Amino acid sequence: MQALSSRWQRYVAAIAIVVAAVALRTWIEPLMGSQSVVVFLGAIILGAWLGGVGPALLCSLTLHVAHGRWFRDPPLLWDPDFNEVVSTLAYYVVGVTVGALSELRTAAQRRARDEHEQAVAQREQLHITLSCMADGVLVVDSQGRITQLNPAAADMVGCDLAEASGRPWAEVFQIRRDATASEQDRPLDHVLRQRCVVQASAWLMPAAGALTPIAYSAAP
Repeated sequence: MQALSSRWQRYVAAIAIVVAAVALRTWIEPLMGSQSVVVFLGAIILGAWLGGVGPALLCSLTLHVAHGRWFRDPPLLWDPDFNEVVSTLAYYVVGVTVGALSELRTAAQRRARDEHEQAVAQREQLHITLSCMADGVLVVDSQGRITQLNPAAADMVGCDLAEASGRPWAEVFQIRRDATASEQDRPLDHVLRQRCVVQASAWLMPAAGALTPIAYSAAP
């Protein structure tokens, strides 16, 4: 169940819950007697969860008055009896506690949503920046699998991001220390292990075509 967004919605909902609770208790009072007060407790909890502390207090206070005026004989708003005082205060405490928890949950959801939107915007900005760069850029995750490949790099290695995404970088970006070397150089593995920066010259062996001399740098 989601908390309501705007303040007026929360308070309107609290008033509607109070009206519904009074109507329901009026209907079931002849059947349940004094136990029908649980309807008011449920209404307080519902109003608090949907609206927070303010609507919780509104529900608690309004239903307290309704209970004293319409469901007690004789009508009495506040009974000085110790048990009555404790039970009445408990209703307020429950409402405020649930309302506070609801507000904390709503704030956490709002932060998570804002962080997600910020992350999406940052990824989009990164994608735009990489697309505009003349140099080839290849981005990998901590496991060495490709997550980003700009158009310049795609032209160099002979495959686009859709083909390269999720593959180990060494399958796509194959380089040799020199044109006659038989073993593939793996500088990105060294960078990921040692968390260091590597700059060097090498020969790129694309999926199709001749070896191409390149200069590269890699950083964590």
